[in-house]
Amino acid sequence: MIEDQIAAALLKGGDLLTVNDLRSLAAGGRVQWWGDERVAIGTEVLAYPRRKLLNCFMAAGDIAGILALQDDVVAFATTMGCTHMVAHGQPGWGRVGRAHGWRPHSVQFVREVPP
Repeated sequence: MIEDQIAAALLKGGDLLTVNDLRSLAAGGRVQWWGDERVAIGTEVLAYPRRKLLNCFMAAGDIAGILALQDDVVAFATTMGCTHMVAHGQPGWGRVGRAHGWRPHSVQFVREVPP
């Protein structure tokens, strides 16, 4: 079921939110949820002083389905005035994404902040 795959992707992505959190944020317009019963992509528009970007913070499901949504997601980014898109994922996505216009840009480092 796609919800299990979404939950797993959110966990791997830092355990920042749950599927229900994602639903609530999407219902409130804070994030966008793309997909159907076999694939899902979570995005958010980030506005900085010099540019806007579409942060693709989660993808789950079948790779072909995820890539099939790319044109819709790019069109949305364009409509929102974004000049770039960023995606977070495992190293294997670099190989897949390269054929679809994505390129590695940086490595993410994570550190917990003590209470």
